[in-house]
Amino acid sequence: MPTKPIRILVADDQSLFREGICLLIATNPHFLVVGEAASGEMAVSCARRLQPDVVLLDLSMPGMSGIACIPQILHAAPSARIVVLTSFDDDCHVFGALTAGAHGYVLKQTASVRLLQAIEDVVSGKTPVDGGVTHTLIRHLSRAVEPAMHLPASLSNREQDVLKLLAKGLSNIEIAVQLGIGQRTVETHVQNILAKLEVSSRTQAVIYALRGGVPQAAPVHS
Repeated sequence: MPTKPIRILVADDQSLFREGICLLIATNPHFLVVGEAASGEMAVSCARRLQPDVVLLDLSMPGMSGIACIPQILHAAPSARIVVLTSFDDDCHVFGALTAGAHGYVLKQTASVRLLQAIEDVVSGKTPVDGGVTHTLIRHLSRAVEPAMHLPASLSNREQDVLKLLAKGLSNIEIAVQLGIGQRTVETHVQNILAKLEVSSRTQAVIYALRGGVPQAAPVHS
């Protein structure tokens, strides 16, 4: 029995770019473009009518901005997964889109194969984010989070410490030095965190931290 194709809505105000994306998507027999939208309002309307699996969403469109329409698309099509596809890689747009509910963030200058993979990833529950965007996200998070936020009770105190430092962009070696533990122990804690948060990468853990409001780690004194 054939697998149902992944149904995709492409929302971008540039018709030539939309056409190019649709042609690219057509190269994958498991993907199907079910609609196109040239504005935020149209994206919400199409999402409500078509109930797509994935929405590829530009942030700069006439009328309602991409960030503003993200929660409306999710309300109109609750099962849809939104992948922002934009040229903006600054803190404001990345932070705004992900906190609004976007499931992924891919830059327009990314390789075509990467975009196709991002569609598959987001449908499987992953959070595709371009590498450069991840650094932007971590930088914003490290200076923007507030000190009194909630952390999942499922995480141990040490796992919470490690997650706070992950959110600040520290490597396993740096975390080990900060906490005075071995690097292998840090690796074990990271794996436990990923399992408990039901994410598959450090990037997704950072995004969880951004959405969940992980507090900044207190300075460690020697």
